[in-house]
Amino acid sequence: MWAYQNSLLQSQFTFARAVTITVRYSDADARDLNEDTLGLYYGDGIIWRADDIALVERDVIHNHLAATVGHLTEFGLFGRERDYQVYLPLAIKH
Repeated sequence: MWAYQNSLLQSQFTFARAVTITVRYSDADARDLNEDTLGLYYGDGIIWRADDIALVERDVIHNHLAATVGHLTEFGLFGRERDYQVYLPLAIKH
């Protein structure tokens, strides 16, 4: 995302007041994720960070997340994988 003022690109643009971003996703998008762990992150060129992002709402029923941000950048929605339990039958011969 880029911000322009009078047709000039504004690098390191920050908002005077934080704005709210709402991200909507489908059940298929979050199929293997624990939706209770979803969060909005931004890339700083090296890692994905969440500092200066405040979660406003996480609605796992209606599949959306809202957060406030103070700057423009590329954002991503991340979460932890679901906890799966696997049953592995084991036979031991003595």
